[in-house]
Amino acid sequence: MSSQKNYIQQQGFHLWRKTAPLGLMMVGLGFSFTGEAIIWKMQASPAWQWVAMGTLGLVVFNAGLSIFGDAVKRRTHEEWQKAQQEAHESK
Repeated sequence: MSSQKNYIQQQGFHLWRKTAPLGLMMVGLGFSFTGEAIIWKMQASPAWQWVAMGTLGLVVFNAGLSIFGDAVKRRTHEEWQKAQQEAHESK
């Protein structure tokens, strides 16, 4: 049973290692899109272009925050469960 718990914990750790950086990259990409939309607006580009780019930037930014937040939540929960299990086993 212990090896199965270790396997599940390892899977969670590997998932966290993939989703946390993905979320951070998406946050940066969303900022870049939004910044590009601001530049387009300042250059007097057609409104539909900078509005579409700005909206896309905000969507990507918020999706990145959600993915990163979920990764942090999962990792924190796993660490808390591990600490609780170790405390229970030491009794």
